[in-house]
Amino acid sequence: MFLSCTRHDSTSSATRFGRFKRRRRPTTQGFPQDDALYLFSDFSYATWFWIVSREFIIITITEEWVASAELLQILCISGAILPLCTLMSNLVISKGKSGINFWVTISLGLAQIITMALIWPYGIHTMVVSYVGLNLLWLFIWHFFTSKLIHYNIFLFLKDIMPFALSATVVMIITYYLTRNIENLYILLGARILIAALLYFAVMKIARVKILDECLSFVHSKFTKL
Repeated sequence: MFLSCTRHDSTSSATRFGRFKRRRRPTTQGFPQDDALYLFSDFSYATWFWIVSREFIIITITEEWVASAELLQILCISGAILPLCTLMSNLVISKGKSGINFWVTISLGLAQIITMALIWPYGIHTMVVSYVGLNLLWLFIWHFFTSKLIHYNIFLFLKDIMPFALSATVVMIITYYLTRNIENLYILLGARILIAALLYFAVMKIARVKILDECLSFVHSKFTKL
């Protein structure tokens, strides 16, 4: 369910990368502005779901399944990684390199199958950690091919994603400590969602993140038309 929240349309993304190719200098390319929304929301969704996973599971499928909350938290890391992989995959396709996209995707699938076949005796926790680790490794494999196509080096890549990742992580840590003494699960779930949203909004506003202003302008324009 969580991963579906971070999925986006491949065709439209590829089209945006096509426009990006025409409007950016080839030596300093990064994620296109149209896709900045995914960077803005991706890590916040992942860390948001990570911090409420225990309460979410208890409320929705009872305390019997609370042990799976740790697995869900680990999978949230993958939930933050996969959209970035998809962005770079679409860029590769938009450059006419569908063969690279095919083999990188196939190699990831084979690596996952082989890894799971080897480590399944060690339990589901080890399998989930390995799955997330492989996705993280393949993020940098995707970046390797992306960098060859648009001269998008590792420093530009980290410069694009780390501010959002660090901001979301710090916000969730603060939210956790502010709400850790709340005992009622429903109040705790609501408080964590509300506090995290307000803090993340404040951080993005203080940092003058352009995509936030664009989102607010979009929402405002919709309300003014009502």
